Amino acid sequence: MYMKRNFKSFVLISIFLFAAGILASAQTYTWTGGHGNFKNPSNWSPNLPAGTTPAAFPAGTYKILSPGPCFLTDNITFAGTAQIEVGSEINDGKFQLANYALRGTVTVTVNKKGTLELSGTDEHRNLFSGGKIILKTDSTVVYYGNTGKDIWQGAYQNLIVRGPVQAQSLTVNKTLKIERNPPAENPPIQITAPVQTYNGDVIVVTNTEFHAATSVTFGWSVTER
Repeated sequence: MYMKRNFKSFVLISIFLFAAGILASAQTYTWTGGHGNFKNPSNWSPNLPAGTTPAAFPAGTYKILSPGPCFLTDNITFAGTAQIEVGSEINDGKFQLANYALRGTVTVTVNKKGTLELSGTDEHRNLFSGGKIILKTDSTVVYYGNTGKDIWQGAYQNLIVRGPVQAQSLTVNKTLKIERNPPAENPPIQITAPVQTYNGDVIVVTNTEFHAATSVTFGWSVTER
């Protein structure tokens, strides 16, 4: 009985050490590329392993702690578990998905001073709804292109809209800002969702139309600039 107990303890300790070894071996990569391409191995410190391609990105933690932005020009598939951290409590960070997607076992955490820019494809919406994009308090999401697809309904923290968007519903807990990439001319930017709830300030920098079959609720002030 004594030996059996010791054997169980040995197995448990071995499993613990094995798991600890896996965690310890996970590499952390820090963005150093300024305005640069996510897939470029030399834009990370340490550099990504030789042979890294968009179809087989290494597992690990990726920290984007500069306004860059760090941007995609390809879909990225991770070969193992990956965590992307955008910004922090004190450092600005900007990550631009454009029309591309992240695939595999990956989570993107947008922190207080982080900004995530995207066009709003079906894959982008699925990343949100699947819990693969996590928005921390005071984080910012920017939609800058009109894909004609429903964007994620929220709730967002801060949301910036630079083109027409549509959703099944839309909730923003902090500030909604509607602006346009130059030139800031007509036609108006249209925000279309049956139910729209804006719990913070709404800042309108260009002609805007809110289209809602049921309701639009403004919690604080609406400011035109």
